[in-house]
Amino acid sequence: MRGTLIRLTAAAPLALVLFAVGCGKKDSSLVTVNGKQVSMDEYHRYLALKPTVNLIQPNGAIVRGQVMGSLGFQALEDLIRRELILQIAQEDGVLPTQQDIEKELEFRKKRNPTFVKTLHENGYTLDMIRERIQSELAEEWLITKGVKVTDQEVDRYVTNNPQRFMNPALVDMKWLWVTSKEDMTKVDQALDGGQMFAIVAQRYSKDPSVRENNAQFPQRVLASFSPQLQKIVNETGELKTTEWIDDPAEKRFIKFYVEKKTPEKKMEINDTLREELRRALALERGNAGTDLNKRILEKLKKSEIQVQDETLKGFWSSAFKKLSGAPDEASEEENQTEANQEAADAP
Repeated sequence: MRGTLIRLTAAAPLALVLFAVGCGKKDSSLVTVNGKQVSMDEYHRYLALKPTVNLIQPNGAIVRGQVMGSLGFQALEDLIRRELILQIAQEDGVLPTQQDIEKELEFRKKRNPTFVKTLHENGYTLDMIRERIQSELAEEWLITKGVKVTDQEVDRYVTNNPQRFMNPALVDMKWLWVTSKEDMTKVDQALDGGQMFAIVAQRYSKDPSVRENNAQFPQRVLASFSPQLQKIVNETGELKTTEWIDDPAEKRFIKFYVEKKTPEKKMEINDTLREELRRALALERGNAGTDLNKRILEKLKKSEIQVQDETLKGFWSSAFKKLSGAPDEASEEENQTEANQEAADAP
């Protein structure tokens, strides 16, 4: 059985090792920019402290957002939480075995044939995928321990919630937007002249991601469109363009090209879907009676966490004091300074 000691060293999960020691030699090169090398060590030090991330908004625009602490610290928290979950699962006798992991991997590939391929494209090795599956299964089994969902309950849920088992109507569209009536005229002239919508969009659209996504509209589910856009799309045939749509809130004019419409369709209730539903019902019931976050916090308070990386050590020390209820020295000093100032200002 695992003990309560957590040592985040070379034996820790791979992602944390990358933050703490880099991959390979510290002086190895990550990239060369006009002859100037950027080292892996520099990359990992920067990543550990990176305070912002790029976020994609529903309209496809990319904005920069602030993160709590840093990306490196958030990764550290995630990995500590994952290790605690695995330890609690082992103590409770529900830690997934290698056989469980392989079985779950096959189930997820049935659910989504591109499951492994997509994760590979995002940098995951097969071993990392198995680690992720183990931690996710462990969390699920801790929440659902002792919970039983029968076939009859699954059948009843399907019968009582027919709309949840419909594949939604989809619309594949390209789009462009401009900010002046002069550009609207140029777009209309180009389209009337027989030019392809995607080419016209790349020439005139003000969307900064138009070349990256070939002017593809980021949303496909018809029900997620605004009522105005749903009406316009429903009235527009496939391979046709819409009229210009005035968007005064964003001070722009939008035009869509409807490529394909896929109508709403009833899902096939197969064994894979039934198992997904059984798990979802078990999780819903388990969450109502299990406070896993409380258990993790209790485990954390009893654990010895040693962060060797100097960049992240201060972040963790402060966070651990807050989580465990211990006073933060910096906060105490600030409070004392404020109290002294108030005393000095008093008549």
